[in-house]
Amino acid sequence: TIFAELTPFLGGLLGAVTIYVLLRRQMWFLSERRRWRRSLAASLLLGEAIFFFLVPISLIVWMVVDKIQGVALDPQSVITPVRHVAGLIQQKTGYDLWSESNLQSVLGYLPRAGQWLVGGIVNFAVNLVVLLFVLYFMLIGGTRMENYCRAMLPFNATVARNVTNEIYMIVRSNAIGIPLIAVVQGSISGMRVTSSAAFPARCSG
Repeated sequence: TIFAELTPFLGGLLGAVTIYVLLRRQMWFLSERRRWRRSLAASLLLGEAIFFFLVPISLIVWMVVDKIQGVALDPQSVITPVRHVAGLIQQKTGYDLWSESNLQSVLGYLPRAGQWLVGGIVNFAVNLVVLLFVLYFMLIGGTRMENYCRAMLPFNATVARNVTNEIYMIVRSNAIGIPLIAVVQGSISGMRVTSSAAFPARCSG
């Protein structure tokens, strides 16, 4: 029952765990080596998480929302390229995708897409608040939480420590590797588009 009730907030909880794994070493350095108060160190790292993690994600979500809102307000911006693709498919296969029934289905889906968008924005905002709330208390009681979770594992102390270290490594590699690969792929795609757009201009010159 608890798991079922927490399902709408699962994104915020998993996000808090991911960011905690990325910041746990900094928390240990500030609280154990620098002897900062845990509340002060947690507040500082919370600000770091907002600036380096949540602000970029929020900007990306805002860009997507802006694009979808533009489509909902101007359906013609979607209909024109879809009509072009449907014409190409008809030339290759002889099948007409641009039928009246298909067009009505596409136009009828746009209002539902707008409703889904509004619900997604609200869900994202709620999960963002949950993430910050949970992350703060995870940073405050991180050591006790880790010891408690490690004690629940059905292994001896050495194996349990190795298991938790593997989990931390997997989470850290995914959290850093996936965005890094996306940035590299986007940069390469952008350079290819730029070079392909500049090449015809040089040839025509």
